[in-house]
Amino acid sequence: MSKRTRNTIVGLLIMALCLSPVSALALDDSEIYVFKREPSGKGMVGDIVLIRGIGIGCLILSTAAYVVALPFAALGGNAGDATQKMVVDPFNYTFRRPLGDF
Repeated sequence: MSKRTRNTIVGLLIMALCLSPVSALALDDSEIYVFKREPSGKGMVGDIVLIRGIGIGCLILSTAAYVVALPFAALGGNAGDATQKMVVDPFNYTFRRPLGDF
């Protein structure tokens, strides 16, 4: 490898390392405005048939896993967190969110 090529690669690496904190600041979403649109009829039907069906299946599986993991979570002192993440959140996603809102 020639000296010029090596210097170019080193320079590019230095630039990438210097600019990486800037890219992290660019990802700050505190001033990003998201415009939500109304769900279409097709989106609502897809939500009922596909997404809610998958949600029910995942709720059943995660509840079964929760029952198995509950003694270990209780011993670890995080039974409340396990309940929230494995039962309550899947239940809310499947049954309590607006139709067509993914």
